[in-house]
Amino acid sequence: MKMLSEMHQRLMSEGNRAALKGLMDGRQKVLLQADTTADITKKTALLTRSQEYEKLIGEYQLMIDSKPPALINVEEAKPSGRPDKPDIDLAIVAAGVLGFLFFIIGCTCIAQQKKSCRVKTLIRNDNRLFLAGGLIFIFCLAIAAFTGKFLIITIPFLLLVFIAGWQFREILFLALLFSLPFSAEYSFSARLGTDLPDEPLMWLTSFIVTGSVLYNPADLKRKYLLHPLSVIFFILLLWIIVTVFFSAEPETSVKFLLAKGWYVLAFFVAPLLFLQQKEVIEKAISVLTAAMIIVVLIVLYQHYQAGFSFATVNDALIPFSEIM
Repeated sequence: MKMLSEMHQRLMSEGNRAALKGLMDGRQKVLLQADTTADITKKTALLTRSQEYEKLIGEYQLMIDSKPPALINVEEAKPSGRPDKPDIDLAIVAAGVLGFLFFIIGCTCIAQQKKSCRVKTLIRNDNRLFLAGGLIFIFCLAIAAFTGKFLIITIPFLLLVFIAGWQFREILFLALLFSLPFSAEYSFSARLGTDLPDEPLMWLTSFIVTGSVLYNPADLKRKYLLHPLSVIFFILLLWIIVTVFFSAEPETSVKFLLAKGWYVLAFFVAPLLFLQQKEVIEKAISVLTAAMIIVVLIVLYQHYQAGFSFATVNDALIPFSEIM
C-alpha cells in the first residue's frame, strides 16, 4: 500500500509541475502583453489576470513543496485468513483423513453388495471396483496438491454417492419423493438459483436413471415407451430440442432444455424403472403422503399463530414457498 501511495504521489507531483509550468508561461505572456499595450483599460485587465495567475502559481508551488499524500489509509489492511500458498502439512493430514473415510465408505459399499443378492452392480469385480476408486482418489489428490484446488478431492466422494445411489435406487427415488413438499427455491446469486433439497436428488436420480438404461435397456419396457401418452410426451420434448437450434437466446434455451431433461429423467423415466412392483408403489404413495401431511400441519400451525388471517396466508407458507 505504501508503494502504491508513493507511485500515485509521484504521478500527482509530475502533473502539478506540468500545470505550474503552463501557468508560469501563461503569466509571462500576459505580462508581455501588458507591457506592450497602450490602452489603460486593457492593461488593467491584463494585470488583474496576471495576479490570478500568481495566485494559482503559488497554490501549485505549495502542493509541489508540501507533497500531500495521494492516498489516505483509512484502515490498515488485515492479513489474509488463508495463506497464499497451500499448507503442505495440512494437506497431508487432510488427505490421510479423507483417505480413511474413502476406505471405510468403500468397504461399506462392498459389504452391502455382498450381503444382498438382489443388488445390481455396475462393476462386477469388487477388487477392481475398490482399486479403481483408490486410483481415482490418488489421482485427484495429486492434481489438488499441484494446483492448490482441494475441491478436486471431492470427485471420488461424488463417485461413491453415485455408487450408493446405484445400489439403493429405490431408496433414492423415495427420498426424492419425500423431499418434494419440503423443497423451496434458493438463490445463490442473481443468475444462479436452485430448489433445495429436491434438485440435488433429482440430478443424482437422473444420472442413476441414465446409467440404468445404458447398463440394462431391457429394464425400460417397450410397452411403456410406445404408450400414446409417452409418444406425445417425447414429441413435445423433441420439439423443445428443435427450438433450441433456432432460439434468439441459445444460452437460456439450453438451460431450459437441461432443466426439462432432468425433470423427464427423474419424474417420467425413473417411475417407469422403479415403480414396477405394487409394494414399491405403495411405499411411494405412503412416503409422499406423509411428507405432504407434515408440511400441511406446519403451515396450518403457522397460519393458526397468525389468527388464520387472509393477509398472512402467504407468510404461513414460509419457508416452503421460497427462501430469500
